[in-house]
Amino acid sequence: MKRSIFCITIFLILTVLTCGDETKEIVQEHHIQKRSCNSLGEECTKDIDCCSVQCVCASYDCKCGRRPRPSQLRKYFAKRTCGT
Repeated sequence: MKRSIFCITIFLILTVLTCGDETKEIVQEHHIQKRSCNSLGEECTKDIDCCSVQCVCASYDCKCGRRPRPSQLRKYFAKRTCGT
């Protein structure tokens, strides 16, 4: 009886510790992912919640912020991507 309780306790402890590690790994992987931020196909290379607002291109980085209204001619040019 004591042995089965001990085994169950060890199993529960290992399960809790393993689930905690998986959650940490998911969070760490999230920081690496590129996310498409708007209809122009720009990608954020940093872990910033740019999908709630628009990305602004600054050299090879995308930053959160407001984009100036695009000109009518710009929509005829190829899409740009920030970062690689």
